[in-house]
Amino acid sequence: MWTIEKFEDLPSTNDLARTRVADGSAKHGDVIQAEHQTSGRGRLPRRSWQDERGKSLLMSVVLKDIPRGFVELAPYIAALSVTQSLRTFLQGHLPYFEQGRVRTKWPNDLLLDGKKFCGILSEAVWSGEELKAVVLGIGMNVNQQQFDDKLKASATSLMGAVKRMLDIDQVRDRVLAGVASYVERSNEMPPALFKLSVLNELRMELGWMKLLPTFDVELLNGEIIRMVSYCGIESDGGMMVKHLDGTAQVLYSGTLAISPLPEEAR
Repeated sequence: MWTIEKFEDLPSTNDLARTRVADGSAKHGDVIQAEHQTSGRGRLPRRSWQDERGKSLLMSVVLKDIPRGFVELAPYIAALSVTQSLRTFLQGHLPYFEQGRVRTKWPNDLLLDGKKFCGILSEAVWSGEELKAVVLGIGMNVNQQQFDDKLKASATSLMGAVKRMLDIDQVRDRVLAGVASYVERSNEMPPALFKLSVLNELRMELGWMKLLPTFDVELLNGEIIRMVSYCGIESDGGMMVKHLDGTAQVLYSGTLAISPLPEEAR
């Protein structure tokens, strides 16, 4: 299913994937992988992804043969597939590995022992009202050991868990297998049933967030919502949060500021 193309350096794997989708040269299952990105992006306009050359999994996956309903679920599907794949991978390297050490943080970051090691950027490419493709960008700290001072307290890598160097391509193949399983399910199941199954899995994965007293959420426009608590995932995929005054709000995008995690939530 996958056609993998490797580069030493790219500004952004997602940018190249989107360009190829737009000009018609991208195919379903294309994977663009780089050893280093010079302009890696996060979900928020002000956020960038920093990597240590040759020590991270940096790739973008092009998905074209997917039902339209896949788009709204794509960030969650990516997070769930990578979370589940990495748990299996780490169990193969650490016989006594506890699955709860790897967690999904809404909407689609991954934590290892309470620290971020993977970020996902899902982007849909449209031509008018026609969906041309979904591009899943995955940035994962695999063997990275050096982090900026501002990230040291909140970032980690897979190597931090297994205490030895890992084969990045083996990690990639495990992740791609997980993504493929969701693509297959999306094409085999009725859309409503597929959506329900994904949201139920997401609710289970995010259950740990109820242990958080409060957290802040930075929205795409830069607004910061202060001191809210997690209530659950709505039927349309939004996250319900509660303010200190008891009022509720549904959020559909943003970045949670919850670092460092309280001990009981790790």
